[in-house]
Formats: sequence, C-alpha cells, structure tokens
Amino acid sequence: MRVMEGVATGRIKYVKAVSPRNAQGLVAEAYRQMQRDFVISPPFTIHSSQPEIMAGIWMLVRETMLHGQVRREIKEAIATTVSESNACPYCREVHGMLMRAYSAEKNDAEKKKAIQWAKAIRTPEEATLKTPPFSSSTAPEYLGTAFIFHYINRMVTIFVEGGLTPEMGALTGLVRSGVFAPVLWLVAHQKVKPGTSLTLLPSAPLPQELAWATPNKAIAEALARLATVIETAGQAAIPAPIRSRVLTSLDNWHGEAMGISRKWVEEAVADLEEEHKALARLLLLVALAAYQVDEETIKQARVTLREDKSLIAACAWAAFQASKRVTSWLVI
Repeated sequence: MRVMEGVATGRIKYVKAVSPRNAQGLVAEAYRQMQRDFVISPPFTIHSSQPEIMAGIWMLVRETMLHGQVRREIKEAIATTVSESNACPYCREVHGMLMRAYSAEKNDAEKKKAIQWAKAIRTPEEATLKTPPFSSSTAPEYLGTAFIFHYINRMVTIFVEGGLTPEMGALTGLVRSGVFAPVLWLVAHQKVKPGTSLTLLPSAPLPQELAWATPNKAIAEALARLATVIETAGQAAIPAPIRSRVLTSLDNWHGEAMGISRKWVEEAVADLEEEHKALARLLLLVALAAYQVDEETIKQARVTLREDKSLIAACAWAAFQASKRVTSWLVI
C-alpha cells in the first residue's frame, strides 16, 4: 500500500533507507516482524544501513512496549511525555495518537503518576524520581520505555524531517476524525508473544550499567543484544579519543538543556586533533543537543564518515550512551 511505504521511508534525511519492497536478509526479516506486530516506520528504517542495529532497536521496542505487566497506554504515555521533553514532534504525535487509541480515560491515576514521573526524568534531583510508580518487577518496562525514547528521539530529530510525513499526517487526520480508529485500535490491542524477536540477533551479556533490565528476561536479552551491536559498530566508526570525550561530557551532564549556543561544544573539542573535531562535534550534539544538528554539521562529519552505515553507527552509539546516562539516575 503506497501510504504505508511512505510512512516507512518518507522524509528521511542525510541517509537512504531500504524500502520494504527492496529489503533482503536481516532487514527483510526485521521488516516482516514489524509489519506483523506493529508498523514499519522511520524510527526503524533510518537504521537500515546497519541491519543489526535496526534489528536490535526493533527487538527492544517490541519486547518493552508491545507486551508485559504494564498496560500499553501507560507506556505510550511515558513515550509521549519523554518525546515532549526532548522536543521530538514526530514521536510525540505518533505515540500520543497510540495512547489515545488505547484509552481516552482522563481520570487514570496510574497513567497520571507515570506522566508525572516521565516529566521529571530530565531533572535527577526531582523528588518524584525518588518515589517511582513502578515495582522491581515492572521497572524494566518503565525504564526500558524511557531508555528507548531518549534514544529514538535523538535519532529521529536528526534523521527525520520535522513533523510527520504527509502519509503519517493523513493517517493522524483519519484517526482524529474517527475513520481510522477501528484499525488503529486493532493494531494497538494486538497480542504478541514475548521473546519471539530475539532470534534476530545472537545472545550477548548484559552490561552492568543496564542491570536494571534483569527482572524482565525478554527486555534484558533484547537490550544486551542491542548494546553489543551498537558498541561494536561504534568502535569501528569512531576513534577512541572521540568516544572518550563524549563519555566524559555525558558523565558531567545532569539532564540540563544545553541552549542554543554551541560554545560548550567548541570548548569540549578544542584540544582534540583537528581531524577529530568535526565528528566529535556531531556526536556531542547527538548526545546532548540533537536539535542543534544541521546539514553543515553532518557535512563536516561526512569527511570521516563517508558511508551511511558509518554515520548511523556513530550517531546510534552517541544516542545510546545518552540513554544509558539518563537511566543511570532513574534506578532506585
């Protein structure tokens, strides 16, 4: 269907996405699962030049969002709220639409608590974070949802044109009018079997800093696989001094907005080798101020990252490190 093809690959910038009709191998299998269980959309397809990373992102989304103890509308509320705080209009609109498809109930105490918690995520000193709305058994679903959208918001902000694609905008209009609501309801309430996506990638150890996922086997295994492929791809694409600089900057970051000035970026890269500055500048922006990444920033980094797969690997690594940093202060 033409509209769904447009939803999958429309308005992607800086890289070329593999279309569903041309997909092969791991990309084709991941697309098949997405089509069966959810939807093929730009947050996934922007990664298609890196099949293992795309498969890992899909696995984590599926195993965190599409089943579990926590009601789906709670997770969609967290996704929408995180996307608002990260100023990602595409994700905010799509997941707000899904949240409404699940439930229009305005007096949902559990959802209100989840939204309040999600609003506080960028402020580690906020008291709300000290009394989270989850138990030890449901923590992986809450933290996993926050983790996913801190990652996806960054990647979508950079690689998807602002706002919705015309096709997604048309679907949104149909949903709001009620015409498409029954179809969306079926998508939103589709039952999926836990863990079936895990065959896409080989098993891997879960890094200690992601141990919060351990109580949920499917989430832990998906996250472990994704962490491994992103670290491997990142090490191949990014020189060690740049990776070290990004990690140091993240260690000193506490969720604050970086503003519109790039003075902090220039200070952070000042003592690096000249050949490393453009890529370091891009990755610091990906991690801490994705909204500041523009065509010139990408162009300068392309001197080092000539292929789409290298650009995606590097940006995915930086976004993943930022998500790890955010969840580090959410664990009680």
